[in-house]
Amino acid sequence: MPRVHLVNPSTRSFGVAVITPRWLYVLAAATGTEWGDPNIIDETLDPVDFDVIAAGDVVGIGIHTGNALRGYEIGRQVRERGAWVVFGGIHTAI
Repeated sequence: MPRVHLVNPSTRSFGVAVITPRWLYVLAAATGTEWGDPNIIDETLDPVDFDVIAAGDVVGIGIHTGNALRGYEIGRQVRERGAWVVFGGIHTAI
């Protein structure tokens, strides 16, 4: 069964002293559970585990100027795995 993954991309890990962006939880709560609970990934805490993203999954990636390049890279990699990508945020393109 396909899953929904919501990603806050980052090239830096800040550890536990960071506040995870609110949009991850707002979208997770607004997403139905037909495909199970959304997988929330905040790369300021942990990197994306590409092995859990499969063909047919939907990956939402939040983009702003500071994380745009990393976000686009994640999008390319999960598309190669056959996942659908949805970019959102103030710096989306492609």
